[in-house]
Amino acid sequence: MIIKYTDFLSYYFYQKIAYKITLALINTKVTPNQITVFSLILGVLSPIFFLYDHKLLSFLLLHLSFLFDCVDGQLARATKIFSKKGAFLDNISDRIVENLLLVVFVYKYNVFYISLLIFLNMLFVYIQDIIIYSKVQFAKLNKIEKIIFFPIYLLNRSFVVLFLSISLFYEQILFLLLLIYIIGVIFYFYRIYKW
Repeated sequence: MIIKYTDFLSYYFYQKIAYKITLALINTKVTPNQITVFSLILGVLSPIFFLYDHKLLSFLLLHLSFLFDCVDGQLARATKIFSKKGAFLDNISDRIVENLLLVVFVYKYNVFYISLLIFLNMLFVYIQDIIIYSKVQFAKLNKIEKIIFFPIYLLNRSFVVLFLSISLFYEQILFLLLLIYIIGVIFYFYRIYKW
């Protein structure tokens, strides 16, 4: 199976479209790393266009970047072309796009909390990487934990991209994203401590 389930927004929207693109690319010489670079270029163009007040174009480029971010993984699974370099490139390109957009938000919106959001974005991803690479398995949440930590289920990349793209038009959404990141970081430290 070349579609990997992550969350319902990604699975039922981005991954389904990416699947059709992947099918068109399977028998070509296009590599997953080339798709990752293409996704990165689209993603880097998004904050540049936002900087010059082309919000709709920035919105479209950000979502296209995420779409091709889904394609590179599917193409890698379909063609069985995997590499540590490719995994690193995929991971770092996501961080570049997200944080570059956040830096432009700091400049355009001139608010302090976005700087904190950039820090938490990097910290949260670092914590996730530690958990993934050390293969730490968390116990299932109890009912109270599910209620308290429900917002962290919105920290999948598809939801972060959605929040960031809405923030192109409504700055206030960034404050909500900041709160979700804070809850997410607290959750991971809580689970590590409890585990």
